[in-house]
Amino acid sequence: MRWGEQTGGLDEKLTKIADFYDDEVDAAVSALLSLLEPIMIVVLGVIVGGMVVAMYLPIFDMVKRRCSRATEGRKVATTEGRRPSQAAFFRSVLPSFHRFCVSYP
Repeated sequence: MRWGEQTGGLDEKLTKIADFYDDEVDAAVSALLSLLEPIMIVVLGVIVGGMVVAMYLPIFDMVKRRCSRATEGRKVATTEGRRPSQAAFFRSVLPSFHRFCVSYP
């Protein structure tokens, strides 16, 4: 400071110092923002994922209860006494439904 006063270039030196610190602050802010962006993406992903899970859990629970009622203490429906087209349909659909219900946790 004293040197700037003695030579008469104080305003020039202060402007140079202000520009230096302005660049330092800009670099620090851009570094902070570059760290903040991925954190915000992860937080929003967790929030959206939580909403999706909250919407699908009741559906999964409903399917689980329906499957447990469909297979609980009863035989899976048989195809005896049905027309050939109905019998083919039930032979193709019921085993896969039964496997789904049994394999569902």
